[in-house]
This record gives sequence, C-alpha cells and structure tokens, in this order.
Amino acid sequence: MDLHAIIPVVRDADAAAAGHPALVALPQGVAYVRAPKVDPYSGSLDLATTPLAPTDAVVEVFGLDRNLFDAANDAKRRVHLCVGGPGTLAAARSPCVDLTPTVCPWTVCFPIFCPCALCNALCAPHEDMDWPPWAAHALVVTENGVVGRRNMRPDGHVIRLGELRHHERDVNAIAWDGFDVDNIEVRSYAEDKDFYCAAPPAHPDPLSYALGFGCYVPCCFWVCRHPTTPGLYRVRISSDHTAKVTARNDSERIPSGQIDLVALARSPEDLLESLRAARARYGAPAAAAIERS
Repeated sequence: MDLHAIIPVVRDADAAAAGHPALVALPQGVAYVRAPKVDPYSGSLDLATTPLAPTDAVVEVFGLDRNLFDAANDAKRRVHLCVGGPGTLAAARSPCVDLTPTVCPWTVCFPIFCPCALCNALCAPHEDMDWPPWAAHALVVTENGVVGRRNMRPDGHVIRLGELRHHERDVNAIAWDGFDVDNIEVRSYAEDKDFYCAAPPAHPDPLSYALGFGCYVPCCFWVCRHPTTPGLYRVRISSDHTAKVTARNDSERIPSGQIDLVALARSPEDLLESLRAARARYGAPAAAAIERS
C-alpha cells in the first residue's frame, strides 16, 4: 500500500498562477464555510463563506488507496441489505439505520423495516462504487482550509434548477476557523469496538451495521458487522455552522460543510497530524486575510 499516494504540490510561479490541478477540476461555486457569524440584532449564528479560488495555495493533498477502496466495496456489499446506497460508499437514510428494529416501541412495528430490506435486495441491489476521477486528490489542504467530497458517491447526485445549498453540493470546503481538528471523527474499522454507549463515530456508517437499543431513540449500539481490513478507516470533518433541513415535515440541523471520506491512503494519525500542523501555520493568517478582503 502506497502511504504517500498524493499528487505534487504546486511550486513554480507559472503553475501557481494557473491554479493547482486538484482545485481547477472542482465544480464552480465552491466556497469555504467559515466560523458562524453572530447577528448583532437577533443573536443568531449566520452562515459566513469565502469563495474558493483555483489559485489558492495548496499545502498538501491526500489520495485514496485502490486496495483499501476495493476492500471498502466488499465491506459495503456485506451490509447493503440494511444500509442501501448502491453505487456509493455512503449509507442511505431509512428506518433500518435511523431507528433499527431493536428500539422500543418500534420493535412492534418490525414489518415496517422489511420493505426497506426488500427494496435494497430486489429493487436496488448492491453495486460497487467506481474508482472516482478525484481519487488522487480526495482531500485537498489549502492555506485557507480543507476541500473534499461531502459523501463517498459519484458527482452529480443532486441535480436541480437554482443554486445548490452547501449540504447539497458534491464538494464542500471548510475554512480553518470553521472547524475544530479535535472534533474530527475517525473510525478505524480494524480497531472498532463491538459496543458503544452512545452513537458510534460518524453514525450511520456505510461499511458496518449497528443495532441500536433504547426507548423511542437508540441510546447504545451493538456493532454486529464491520470490516477488519488493516488500514481501512473513515474520516468525517464537519463545520461548526449547522443548517436546518426539512424533509417530510421533519426538520433537523446538519453541518453546513462536511467532508466524509473512506479509504484514504495515509494513516489517520498522519492525517490528523498534518491538519493540526497546517491549521497552526495557516489558520490565523488565513482568517486575517479573509477579514481584509
């Protein structure tokens, strides 16, 4: 396994003026989600963003490992009946993963869960996710923040007229002041626990399945199936700012900016160390430059 499967950082002036290939390939309209801005009148935490430019200085680039990616597809196949999401390495929202049939009183409604499993088995069977064109630059670290895919799925998942909100975009960017490195969720599958007294990291998970137990809402989880491939892990970086999303008359708050990746080539320890070092070096200057602009 190549632990340094990254593309070169732009160094010469001509290349820097044209933009780094990893940023040039991004769709238009990507913006860094910054720290929430406090409204002086209402006290609400408003969304603050800064446009991402292809000429932003790239500090480091993290790529996917092909062997780990294939192992992730194999793991997804084993739990697809419950988590769904064919052709992706992401979990689909359904009663099977949101509540699970072991949460009272929903246990008596167990037949409701059967159609979800039947749909995943018959109507939308498992399909491997294709090796993405952005695999060599899955996570880009710039002087202003981090850039990556919100979900492990092919681009173009959401298509509609009008401007997409940040949580609807394939690519999300988060400024250094918009997230806390210590709050990054990392789930190393080979070292995963079988039982959690709270929700497992980055739950629900596309490569494992956890049964929740509790009354009305799950309060503890038993991980009954998870991959054991050494080096395979999932990382989720979430912005401090959250957005209210409403669907079917239900609303919830989700991170406005989020990066969720599986099968990165470099270790989670290397990733977190690199992000801490980059934030320490570029965080304050980037925030000051953004305020001046």
